[in-house]
Amino acid sequence: MLKVAKCDDLCADSPYILEGLEPQTLYHFRFAAQNEVGFGNWAAPEHHTMPKRSYPEEPQILSNSGEDGVVMSPYSDKYELTWKIPADNGEPIDQYTIKYCPVSGHRPCS
Repeated sequence: MLKVAKCDDLCADSPYILEGLEPQTLYHFRFAAQNEVGFGNWAAPEHHTMPKRSYPEEPQILSNSGEDGVVMSPYSDKYELTWKIPADNGEPIDQYTIKYCPVSGHRPCS
């Protein structure tokens, strides 16, 4: 297979994402540049096996609490929860489940 990435699609030091690859499949990658004069030399081949599909990684909650652990919020009865989207590991994430409960003593939510 050959994929041509035009310079309009790329920025210096930015990744180019090849989509539609199959999980658990070995791929050989080579890379060459071209300008008005012609093609440059092909880079040494890279060999990579794509990982298997699996469940997403754990999302990271982006905290908005102060040093004392109290949430910095303009609301006394709402919490604006934000998180860093985790790696999907081969399947798009289609939902998040949020569990919360009031803390009495030191018992966490179950």
